[in-house]
Amino acid sequence: MYMVFLSYKESIDEEIMKLLKDMEIFSFSKWPQIHNSGKTGRPRFGTHIFPGYNSGIIFPIQEKKIDILIDRIEEFNRNVKFEGIKAYSWKLEKIVEK
Repeated sequence: MYMVFLSYKESIDEEIMKLLKDMEIFSFSKWPQIHNSGKTGRPRFGTHIFPGYNSGIIFPIQEKKIDILIDRIEEFNRNVKFEGIKAYSWKLEKIVEK
């Protein structure tokens, strides 16, 4: 099992939610407005100088699906002119749920 965090411009939220649905990922936590600054892209702090926000979403994913997800994100990023999706993944050691 892996954990994935995606950071993306709020305007592509619909595409992100479709991607998760297509991959049958229904368990996630989402932050609709986060401040973001990175190596690429424009800073987004919700101010007049750095307008807009990013969104963030985190979710567990089965090991057999992680490569498919990363391939789909890379394909999306190749097909957009400006900023795309930033994806971070790491292996989960333990999960506790109720």
